[in-house]
Amino acid sequence: SGSGNGTADSVFVGDTASTGTSSYLPTYTFYNYSYTQQIFTNNELNGVGTIAGMDFFVTSGTRQRNISIYMARTNADNLSSGYVTDADFTQVYSGTYTFAPGVNHIDFTTPFVYGESGNLLLLVRDNTGSYQSGLTFVTHTASGTRARYIYRDSDGPYTSVPSGGTST
Repeated sequence: SGSGNGTADSVFVGDTASTGTSSYLPTYTFYNYSYTQQIFTNNELNGVGTIAGMDFFVTSGTRQRNISIYMARTNADNLSSGYVTDADFTQVYSGTYTFAPGVNHIDFTTPFVYGESGNLLLLVRDNTGSYQSGLTFVTHTASGTRARYIYRDSDGPYTSVPSGGTST
């Protein structure tokens, strides 16, 4: 979740004790391109100020992906009606990353100043252009519809907020 007030070294996404897994979040590798948004509440982040990196826990698969990660503050508390389109996103990471079983830490090239108001909106775009099956991430249980994903093989990477998708 987060660590104390002020600056955080990283925010851990998921719970290593959790038995919930997903192949869709934060990125879906079975298609050439994917786009995901997830909301983390202020309470879950425990008053974190600046986010300098993020940890993802992988349960299976080793896959290299070309991803872009963005963050924004939002007053939205769910994604049941669709993606958040009006957020002021900050790109915090863009590059090729190799996910492998265990904790995967990504240092942000641009730390995100979250502050202590609103919820955190995480956007991950997978721009790889090829698919690889078998990458699974640990998830955590959240109330409401706080994640949405979409994926495709053609038409190139998502360059704008898509419509549709699947919510969870």
